[in-house]
Amino acid sequence: MPPRADRERISQLFHERPELFVHMGNPDNYYNTHIANKRDFRQTITAAYLQADVRVTPKMQIRTGVRMENTLNELKEFAPRLRDAVVAQGFPVNNAGRATTIPGLQYQYQSQPRITRESEYHNYFPSILLKYQILPNFEYQAGFNRAISRPPIDILTGLWVVDEVNERVNAPNPELPPEHSKNFQTRLAYYFGGRAPGQLSLALSQNTIKNLRETFDYSASEFGVSDAEFSTYIFRSTRVAEGSRRFRNMEIAYNQTLGFLNEKLRGTSVNVAYTRSYASQRRNNLAPHRLTSRLGYAYRKFNGSLGMVYRDRSPDGIYGRYKERLTQFDLALTWKLTNRYSMYVQGRNITGKPVKWMESGPADVEGVNPSLRVMQEYGANWVFGVRGQF
Repeated sequence: MPPRADRERISQLFHERPELFVHMGNPDNYYNTHIANKRDFRQTITAAYLQADVRVTPKMQIRTGVRMENTLNELKEFAPRLRDAVVAQGFPVNNAGRATTIPGLQYQYQSQPRITRESEYHNYFPSILLKYQILPNFEYQAGFNRAISRPPIDILTGLWVVDEVNERVNAPNPELPPEHSKNFQTRLAYYFGGRAPGQLSLALSQNTIKNLRETFDYSASEFGVSDAEFSTYIFRSTRVAEGSRRFRNMEIAYNQTLGFLNEKLRGTSVNVAYTRSYASQRRNNLAPHRLTSRLGYAYRKFNGSLGMVYRDRSPDGIYGRYKERLTQFDLALTWKLTNRYSMYVQGRNITGKPVKWMESGPADVEGVNPSLRVMQEYGANWVFGVRGQF
């Protein structure tokens, strides 16, 4: 345990600047303290939007527009000193070159001004949507739009984690651009009216994405670091992948309340949707087939539904590893006691199906002769309660 004076100083700093420390219980855990990943990040987005609605014919309508954006990122990061500079001041360090005392950490991370980095980019996002009324209850839609996905803050800014033993630096990338996508979609829908409302639809879509984010190892010169002390280090950061990836989806959906049945059954509702997904390259968690359905029933004070989700086998990491196909059922029941109070029961995964991750051998086709890699089995989850509205 550190001397009393140091413990008091640690405790004082803990209460004055808690954002600097991560502890294993309390401030007396002297050697488990380190500078936390505090971020100083400002993102300014300036935008303008134009939209026009045009009715070409009584049956055809077009909505088009464009959004223009300018994004400015301003980041401040620590500029930590290396082992030699810290040791030269008399502070102990661990094997990775990180100071092990509070004064040492303050010298290593806070004795130099923080570095300010900026990145800026601008985009424009055109969009167009066409609607055509084939019949009063039969509609066709087609559309196109562009979009972006901005990088998460923890990828843009944060601490440079220096591992002097393995000569590696894990670093953020403030210059990382957003992902860009071009989206096409088309949809046919027939709407049921009268006492049995609902719809039957067929939807097709295609997304082409550029600048997909991936982890990559750089040399010091490739990462733009000219400091001779880092010349042999590997810099691990995030970059954008080359080329683009294309995703296609087809969905057939049907939902309807069966109001044409007799009084006791007209509160029955049905919902079924099937989705088929494709990708130009292997994509983790992308299930090629997905089927969802729900059967609902409402009569007087009772309301209930039984739902099912089937998810096909999906990739999980390197080739040969995948998440096994899974079917789960959910249940929801509600009984209205008064206008304000009701009882309810909710059940998730009521059959208790486990989630499995499998792996085939290196010489086998994925899915052939697999072995169990990970299994999560939590069983069914039930919730019983009383709800009140005031």
